[in-house]
Amino acid sequence: MQCYIFIQVWLWMLLLKVEGIEEPCLLAISVYRHTKFHTSEGQSLTLSCPVNYCINKGTPIVSWCKQEGKTCSSLENKAEANITWTPYNETFGNTLFTIPSVNINDNGSYACKAQQAGQTAKSHYIQLLVSERITSSTPSFRKYRAILCPDLLT
Repeated sequence: MQCYIFIQVWLWMLLLKVEGIEEPCLLAISVYRHTKFHTSEGQSLTLSCPVNYCINKGTPIVSWCKQEGKTCSSLENKAEANITWTPYNETFGNTLFTIPSVNINDNGSYACKAQQAGQTAKSHYIQLLVSERITSSTPSFRKYRAILCPDLLT
């Protein structure tokens, strides 16, 4: 029975190709659930949005947003951010969202959305946890050495 079903499905797929009917294609984004990035102020950060898309349907339109309350606000016009699209082949590409210098206000949840030929796919949220930059107040080596070995300074 399993062999019969396999042959039937294979013949159906062959028939679709012969008649010029396209195989079904789903737009999909591959971002893992519960993804978190920890960084500190002043660091550069890049978030990735890998997209599987359909052949011969044009390049998907990919956008990024930041969760603010119940809405996800678009980041397309954020001056200090950079969004780039890189196609790797005819069905896979990646959109990068880069913040050159993260600040504490960038803390939050981000998502990407892809649209192509009437289909829409949205990623899981990526949580960005930003900590304040810590300024070091470590004593100089000479002072440290004087505390441990005061006789070395004489």
